Amino acid sequence: MPSNFHKSINCFSIGCIFFIFFGFIAFFELYKVTNFTCERTTQINCQLTYSNEWKSSVKTYFGEEFRGAKVEGHYNERYDYYVTFLSNSGKVSDVFIYPFQSEAQKIVNKINTFISNSQETLITVTQDNSNSLNLAAAICVTFGVFGLGLTLYSYRNYI
Repeated sequence: MPSNFHKSINCFSIGCIFFIFFGFIAFFELYKVTNFTCERTTQINCQLTYSNEWKSSVKTYFGEEFRGAKVEGHYNERYDYYVTFLSNSGKVSDVFIYPFQSEAQKIVNKINTFISNSQETLITVTQDNSNSLNLAAAICVTFGVFGLGLTLYSYRNYI
């Protein structure tokens, strides 16, 4: 049996294992739901929660620390629009990501209106990417398992 066959089988197997690994990372590790809630009692108290099926991360903003939000454009293989939170110390983080500026601007307007309008008592913004990330994870795992199965079948037939 030619040695090039073994090299190509090994490379393809490693690629399939990578797809399976990436699928598991996308399913178990990536945060899929971003939830931002602000409540106005005597002062503004905001909570930012990132979560998936297995874990969550919470950041809290109190009082005057949170100043509002703005839209920033970033180019990473495509142009995305980030909703960026602002605090007294400057930029806090890029929180929500949208493919269209108008979608990001709606969220920024909603947040900034809440901050400036003392009559509003509660705001909640949620971005749920779980369906698309779960679909991507399923496709990666399926492709990886199918390819690995073909590899093992081909290898078995050439032995």
